[in-house]
Amino acid sequence: MTGGVIAATAAGLKVQRQMGKQEMTDQIKKDELREMLTAEEVLAKIKISRTTLFRLEKDKLFPQGQAPVPHRKLWFLDEVIQWQRDLQDPDSALSQAVRLRAVKVPRKPK
Repeated sequence: MTGGVIAATAAGLKVQRQMGKQEMTDQIKKDELREMLTAEEVLAKIKISRTTLFRLEKDKLFPQGQAPVPHRKLWFLDEVIQWQRDLQDPDSALSQAVRLRAVKVPRKPK
């Protein structure tokens, strides 16, 4: 049993040595915890109303929040940052969808 553990450990070390530094860094990043924000923290960073936040999320125009427990929704900070970048890029699908959403459709006369 001990010989198998030692062999497995030795094999693991050999694989680690063969991995490039970048691959090891990428693996560490995958294993890191991602910072999450409450609705209040999101609203403090993005000056919109709570109703607008949830409406944008429902319309798939804002990252989907995660509900780790009932009655508590959290958003990943990196997804919120990417959303801001996409919103500023005039060629992004998000930016175009938001622009289309802002256009008022004329009503038909009665």
